[in-house]
Amino acid sequence: MYEYIKFLRRLWRKPQTFQSDYSRAKAAYVAEAASLGHITAVEKGLHLGLWHITKAGLELLDKYGKETPEIEAT
Repeated sequence: MYEYIKFLRRLWRKPQTFQSDYSRAKAAYVAEAASLGHITAVEKGLHLGLWHITKAGLELLDKYGKETPEIEAT
C-alpha cells in the first residue's frame, strides 16, 4: 500500500499526461487507481488528457497518507 499511496500523492501534486514516462512506468498503478476511482482523466464531462486525483483518492490519502513519508517532488 505504501507505493500506491506514494503514487497517489505524486499525482495529487503533479498530474501526469497519459503518455508521460511516469504514467508508463507506473502503468499498473494507473490501471488500479483508475478502476478504483482514485484517479481520472475526466472532469465535468471533459477529457483533460491528464491523470489527476479524485475525491475518493484524496480521502484515501487523508486516511493512509499520513503514515507514509513525504517524497521529493519530481
